[in-house]
Order: sequence, then structure tokens, then C-alpha cells
Amino acid sequence: VITQTQLIILISGILITAALVLSLKYTLFGKMARAVSDDEEAAKIIGINTDKVISRVFIIGSAIAGLAGILIGFDTGIEPTMGMSLLLKGVIVSVIGGVGNIYGGFLGAFLLGFAENFGIWKISGEWKDAIAFALLIVFLLFRHQGIIRK
Repeated sequence: VITQTQLIILISGILITAALVLSLKYTLFGKMARAVSDDEEAAKIIGINTDKVISRVFIIGSAIAGLAGILIGFDTGIEPTMGMSLLLKGVIVSVIGGVGNIYGGFLGAFLLGFAENFGIWKISGEWKDAIAFALLIVFLLFRHQGIIRK
């Protein structure tokens, strides 16, 4: 059963993701950010202020992370150590999807969520973190560049 708060979180996540993808694809800033991501030196050569672009991307990413924390706080409550498990899941998603690849991140998040939920459906909820770390180990051993390489 999905609560109203969880539905708001889901819709917010979809809207933020769509806005981010569209802005990266169709705005001048998005093109500059992709240029800096692909080759920072070449971006400098063609006149892009890479420090300014990197700072803006960091600010946008931090704002999105802060909003995610607020939304999760509405659903689960807030405590000092609540971010550690999410941080570890984020690292696992990055490794699975391929570091530096936004589409790989989406695919990695889907794969991790599917594996965890399938595992707790078939085994037990106690194994959720073990499943995530097993998936991390498998990808580090056999596909360390992730599903989608940069």
C-alpha cells in the first residue's frame, strides 16, 4: 500500500528527474555541463568557464539531495544516522550503473531495487542489505565499469 506521502515523493522524484534530463539535453547550461563532464580541457579551450559550471552543478546536486532528504524525512522521520544506509545504497547504484553516467544511475537504481525486493519476497527482509552488498561485489568483480560505461 502506497501512502499519500510516498505518492508525493514518487511524483516529486519523477518531476525532478524529468526536469534534470530535459535541462541537461536542451539548455545551454546543460550542454556546457555535458561538455565539462566529457572533457574538461576541451571545454576550457572552447571558452566554457569550467569552474563556474562545476560549481553550479554541485549546487544543483546539493539542492536535489537536500530536497530528497526533506521528502524522506516526511515519510520515515529524521535521525542523525539515517543517511548512512542511503549513502551506501547510492555508492552501490553508482558502481552498478557506471560512475558518471546518469542513465546508468537510473538503471542501477532500478536493478538494485528489483534485486532487494525480489530477495526479501523470496527469502526474508533481514537479507535486504546482504543482497545489495552481494550485488556490489558481483559488479566489482565482473563488471567494475558498470552496466553503462561512460
